[in-house]
Amino acid sequence: TIIDRNDYWDDFKKNNWVYTRGPGSGKTWGEEVYDRKYHLIKPRRGDIILVRTGKQKGRAIGIVQKNDYAESGLNENSRIHVLWINKSTYDLSGHTDERKFREAKPGRKTYLAFEKTDGYKPSFHLINSLTGNSIKNGPDINEPPKPDTPDTPDTMKHSYSLNQILYGPPGTGKTWNTVNYAVAIIEDKSLDTIKDDKDARQRFDELKKNGQIAMVTFHQNFTYEDFIEGIRPVLKENESRDSQDIQYELSEGVFRKIADRANKNRTGQPEDPKYVLIIDEINRGNIARIFGELITLIEPSKRIGSKKDETTVTLPYSQDSFGMPDNLYIIGTMNTADRSIALLDTALRRRFDFVEMMPDSKHDRISTDIEGVDCQELLAAMNKRIRFLLDREHQIGHTYFMGVDDLESLEATFKNKIIPLLQEYFYDNWEKIDLVLNKNGFIQKIDIPEDLRGSLVDDNREVYELLSFDREGWKKSESYQMIYEETGEGDNDGTE
Repeated sequence: TIIDRNDYWDDFKKNNWVYTRGPGSGKTWGEEVYDRKYHLIKPRRGDIILVRTGKQKGRAIGIVQKNDYAESGLNENSRIHVLWINKSTYDLSGHTDERKFREAKPGRKTYLAFEKTDGYKPSFHLINSLTGNSIKNGPDINEPPKPDTPDTPDTMKHSYSLNQILYGPPGTGKTWNTVNYAVAIIEDKSLDTIKDDKDARQRFDELKKNGQIAMVTFHQNFTYEDFIEGIRPVLKENESRDSQDIQYELSEGVFRKIADRANKNRTGQPEDPKYVLIIDEINRGNIARIFGELITLIEPSKRIGSKKDETTVTLPYSQDSFGMPDNLYIIGTMNTADRSIALLDTALRRRFDFVEMMPDSKHDRISTDIEGVDCQELLAAMNKRIRFLLDREHQIGHTYFMGVDDLESLEATFKNKIIPLLQEYFYDNWEKIDLVLNKNGFIQKIDIPEDLRGSLVDDNREVYELLSFDREGWKKSESYQMIYEETGEGDNDGTE
């Protein structure tokens, strides 16, 4: 949407609008030379606007709120007014269409370039979660929902990505949410419906027992043989039964087992049973080593049932022909405090959709009054400081405070979870930890002994230590209130 070789992004960003041909011209390239089927009068409320500069620089994603061109015509005062949901600049994953203002349909270069760019993926996920559809020119958001018809089965309303990773800081409920995602996928229901269903966990356990759900946790020593298949030694009694011999057998891994079950029950019909493989801590494993040649097969276009590019491979141990079924979903979790998406294996990033899960300080299961302590305010204040002192990927998740309902449990949470987590985040930099806690007294500055001053220790050096766990400061509600109160410049020395 950037025209005549000038960059008007600053004006777009500031005023929440877009136009073409420069300020005030009110003309569209579609009218003059290009793509006569799509003009500025066509975008309507609820449509998505993708803004770029040149062929490979993305600028923003926005939602149309109002189109002056459709109401007032192509005059110098007309604009397309938008609500920006992502105003960050990223190098796109590929080149966009050469033509300027045009419809970015799914499958076209511009759409794909934005969709596959890591920085814009969360925006696509947000829109999809709100609409239940991919980014496209859909119906007006004010139109009433249409009833189901034979051409619009219920399965179309709850489409989920075949490969997705829930990512975010520790304690944001990623692993817990895989339960909701798995049940929603298999039962073809909306995620919100499952989240409100108290029996979802029980049905998850039943589905897991029946073989429709499998779980595995990646770690540094996890291998292809653990995941797909391999030759493993087994002990068997010999004929004399007084000793055991070592024999070798073909062993199938968790991925091969559930994929075989999904393939066996696949007919290519919409009512085929769905299967879900949950991979916890997916970023901790060596992806190339674990997936091997099968990393290609998990792509939707390569799966069994794809008309585009269905692919099979011969497995190295069993020599079986193997293909990835299109009714098997993969859900991974990733702790961003361990590893950023930028450092993630490129093959994995390209084949998975990423769903960001950040701390929710307003979660209704976090208490607002524990003897006067507002844990929601406390968590929000600590995370605000962590974002500036470190980054947003190392915030403290809301689950750390869920179920904390008295001062004793709050004390235990800080001693056993929060303080160790902050030590890990800041590499025992107690000065920064003290700032996160708003100098509430948990971190004490100590004097350097006289015999160490001078030649051995710099007189200007500041030394800190953690308040002893047996001190009363840990038991006082004032200590925790000071973390989020603006007046809290810790005069708390841990005493009564």
